Amino acid sequence: EMKIGIQPNPAKDHGKVNYPGCKTIDIYDSSGKLVQSVNTNASDNSHDLDVSGLNKGYYTLRVYKDSSSITAKLLIE
Repeated sequence: EMKIGIQPNPAKDHGKVNYPGCKTIDIYDSSGKLVQSVNTNASDNSHDLDVSGLNKGYYTLRVYKDSSSITAKLLIE
């Protein structure tokens, strides 16, 4: 199973998600509310995220690829 690479983590205003074939990245806050959804180019291996509008704290990223998804944690400081 592939893992998501997130750099930097913790992030301040921008981050990069490394997950080849990714189509959508959803970001959920600690209460489980969807706070950001990003459609990506599935042919790119890495995807830039602008998290400057998000409050400090822990977030869950759900990354979708074809019919499957994988999650990872992101700290914004």
